[in-house]
Parts: sequence; C-alpha cells; structure tokens
Amino acid sequence: MEIDQRLRQKIAQYQQAIEGFSALLAIDLQAYDGVVRDGLMNGLIQKFEISSELTWKLIKLFLLSAHQIDARTPKSAIKEFYLAGLADSSLYESLLRMQDDRNRASHIYDEAAFQEILGRLKTYEQNMKDVLAIVSG
Repeated sequence: MEIDQRLRQKIAQYQQAIEGFSALLAIDLQAYDGVVRDGLMNGLIQKFEISSELTWKLIKLFLLSAHQIDARTPKSAIKEFYLAGLADSSLYESLLRMQDDRNRASHIYDEAAFQEILGRLKTYEQNMKDVLAIVSG
C-alpha cells in the first residue's frame, strides 16, 4: 500500500480516536460516584493511551510521507516533528510529556500519578487536535 494512502487512512483513524477520547472527556465525572466513576476514569485513561499511541504513529508516518524522515521511536518522532518546524516548543514539550504520561499510565499504577494525568487530559486533547490540523494541512 502506498504511503500517502496509508497516511490518509491513519488520519481518518486518528480523527475517530480523538472524537471518542473527546466524547468521554466531556462527561462530568463528578456526576457519578463509586465504581461507575472509577470505571469511567479508567476508560478515559485507556482512551488516552490509545490516542497518544496513535499520535506518535501518525507523526511518524507523516514525517516519512511528507519529509522522508524515518523516526523509529515515539520521542524521536516528536523531536523530528519539532525539528522540521511543524510544532512549536510548547507543543513539542507537551507531546513529550504526553508520551511520558502514557507510559506511566500503562505501566505503573499510582493513584497520585493517575490523578495528575487525568488533570492534563484536556491539554493533551488539544495537542492531539493540533497534530491532526498540522498533518491534515
């Protein structure tokens, strides 16, 4: 399959993931209690993990397609995205933090870290929308 076709498919997949993440993020978690709220928070973190994984993979494919840059890891893709002049320093730093938070959420359960990450999800949602706008051009 041609890279440009894969990129278009990845953009569509990414947009769908962001929409699902945004819809869940829009739910007022304070309206629920106990196991329901816990389930919604865990679902939100899972949507975040999936969306953040798709973020770096989309950046990687975009760099390869549009700039012939082959980045192999999440942080190298984000760095190359920045170095190519596609992201400002604020977006760059926030995307790096998003990857760190994704790794923390996936591998280590710590209630304090979990709450910190939940508090940054709105920022990450905007970062994802910014990436989508950049790669959609």
